[in-house]
Amino acid sequence: MTTDITILNMTTNGIVSKKQYYDEYNIVFKNLNFTFPFKGYDEFTRYILDLKIIFENHSETSSSSSHDIEIPTANQNLKFTLNYKELLELNDLFALKPLKINIIDRMEYGFSLN
Repeated sequence: MTTDITILNMTTNGIVSKKQYYDEYNIVFKNLNFTFPFKGYDEFTRYILDLKIIFENHSETSSSSSHDIEIPTANQNLKFTLNYKELLELNDLFALKPLKINIIDRMEYGFSLN
């Protein structure tokens, strides 16, 4: 059995995958799921990677005790919030270390003989 999905990276709470013959990247992190074309994926990952640097610089120069990092979306009514640990995990997720994972081998199939 073959699959047209390539896993680009995984962390404890997330996975980044790409459809082999399509310009479609899928990010699943905790209970969030995003699908982007390459341009959107590239912009989003750069935003998260830059956000880590900006947050760390701000934390060093500010006495602010806020630990929540708010991520805006295209919909002004929808924002999601991360803590610093989650931001670090997203940063690791987007580091794109090459992985050789066969998703089919990781799937568990439950059968019921009713």
